Amino acid sequence: MLSVVFFCHTKEEAVQTRRILPDEIVQDSIQLIRLGTNNFAVKWTYTEAGAKNMLAFQEAHMGQKVRTVVGDFESPPGEIMFRPMPAFTNYDQWNEGWLQHRTDKLFGVNQVEANRIIASLKSK
Repeated sequence: MLSVVFFCHTKEEAVQTRRILPDEIVQDSIQLIRLGTNNFAVKWTYTEAGAKNMLAFQEAHMGQKVRTVVGDFESPPGEIMFRPMPAFTNYDQWNEGWLQHRTDKLFGVNQVEANRIIASLKSK
């Protein structure tokens, strides 16, 4: 009797990482927003240089799975996608509008994670 064993190796998809640093953030823009019981968002505004870095990363990895790292906080992988909306129907329109406000957020984090994110975004 012959027994054959096949080992299937699935190629793990590489996940690119965007690291957000304190010098990319307008320091007085950092906000903690409560979404529910122990469910928070941290919102901030990028500096002009930080916004350019974020857009360059996003454009280079459109359609790919990426994660965001702030200090020791690491988001789960998610896909960067552009979705048209009534206010903007193409990426160029979105990009132009976003550059006027340059905001971003991490949401769905607990209070401990939110506090770690805020501490990591603040300049030392």
